[in-house]
Amino acid sequence: MKQTSSVPCGLTGMQLFPRSLAGVAVLALVPALAAAQAGTVLGTVRDSDGAALDGARVSVVLPARVVNTDQKGRYSLRELPAGHYEVVVTTIG
Repeated sequence: MKQTSSVPCGLTGMQLFPRSLAGVAVLALVPALAAAQAGTVLGTVRDSDGAALDGARVSVVLPARVVNTDQKGRYSLRELPAGHYEVVVTTIG
């Protein structure tokens, strides 16, 4: 399964509300660090029933960053320059 969402990462925070695609929902919160003009995309990956997905792959393309979710479905993509990012979530199954 693959979920793609466009997420701005800039000088203000923004929340991307969950939406489902092939049984996967992503909740991303984007707080940014104004002084460094870099930010972090934080979120939780859940299935269509709301259960956290452990080990889902979460990535952005440029700059290339890939992380896996923890047991509670949480992830963090840190030190992203200000801009808009496409967040891709991939799970097996």
